[in-house]
Amino acid sequence: MKLSSDGCIPAARQDRWRALRGRMPNRARPAPPRAPDPGRKTGVPDPGPSLSCGFLQPGSPMTLLPLAYRVRKRMGLSRRLQDAASEIHVLAPEERNRRRAAISLPAQLDRIRAVQSDTSLAYEQARLSADEISHTPTRAFLLKDAWYIDGVVFAGHAREPQVPERESLISLERTTHLDRAAFSSSLVGSQYFGHHVVDDSATALLASQFGPVFRAPARAVRSWPHAAGYRHRLGIDAPELAKARIAEAWVFEDWGMTGHRRDRLVKLRKTLRDAPGPRRGHGVFLRRRGSGAARLLANEPQIEERLAGLGFDIVDPTHDSLDSILARCRDARVVVGVEGSALAHGFLGCAPDATFLVLQHPYRFNNVWKDFTDALGMRYAYLVGEGQRDSFRIPPDELCATLDLLAA
Repeated sequence: MKLSSDGCIPAARQDRWRALRGRMPNRARPAPPRAPDPGRKTGVPDPGPSLSCGFLQPGSPMTLLPLAYRVRKRMGLSRRLQDAASEIHVLAPEERNRRRAAISLPAQLDRIRAVQSDTSLAYEQARLSADEISHTPTRAFLLKDAWYIDGVVFAGHAREPQVPERESLISLERTTHLDRAAFSSSLVGSQYFGHHVVDDSATALLASQFGPVFRAPARAVRSWPHAAGYRHRLGIDAPELAKARIAEAWVFEDWGMTGHRRDRLVKLRKTLRDAPGPRRGHGVFLRRRGSGAARLLANEPQIEERLAGLGFDIVDPTHDSLDSILARCRDARVVVGVEGSALAHGFLGCAPDATFLVLQHPYRFNNVWKDFTDALGMRYAYLVGEGQRDSFRIPPDELCATLDLLAA
């Protein structure tokens, strides 16, 4: 079947199908043309017969755009997002600055057996160093006459996924028509809680300057108990969008730690730290209890007992209310926890000069939070545990020795 340029069934083919259906017995005839919908938003070109299949229910046009994209990709005809954009706005240019060296006991890197799947040992070693780093620019892309289907943006033969799940090849959902939309979601933010409440929230502040903000229909996000609470406290109004045709869609390249992005991270933290907490200058331990990706700290109760004896607050994100988490993390000077998304609670509430002590699984070594501590002038320390792929242990004496390094 030959498709039109936007991946839909051509009008001539639809007309032949309609005529054929009209001659078939015992088959429902297509509904008569409907009057224009006065409630439909203006400013978007009428989809017309080439964009929808008229024999479907009104308001539920079918598009084969995802299927057409995959065909074009196999033929080498797909395009990059920046090539499909009508306009590209550079909001912050590329920046270069120097990292801050991480703090650790000797020979910690010798314990590493593997790194997390989306990184490399060389990259992690660079993160921990005091080397120079280049930050990618912060950019906004304008895509005209775009489609948004199941968390994926399509425009000009380009595809930009914002969710890990594959979109349906043939979309039958009702289409919303929008004059303008700005998207705050990212592929990592749709998979990991920490990236959702930090990265995607920062992008939402940026997106609000370009149009109504929408987020992807990510399955994982709906399961996180504190995600909606953070959006509410941060004043982020970004409803989910399932399927839409958009006259002007804005998407963003917003992962480089440019000054533009750092300012928004500071704004997020300020919003959540306006009210004083019950303590100041204390330590918090973010309990994991096996939640999230598999990084089971087998002797977590022993670690909790040792830290509680040192005056640390023990915070349990899986059971504590968001109000309780924010109050106890606010103005903490030391944040300790297993590497993972739970550290986002500490990052958003801790003191401006705080130190992160990240407990690392020897088979999932990853220091993504160092990018954030470096950006905001905080200190970063790490301690690699010992164990197998399914669980690991942190020696309590080494934990205390690392804390002593932070106090020196």
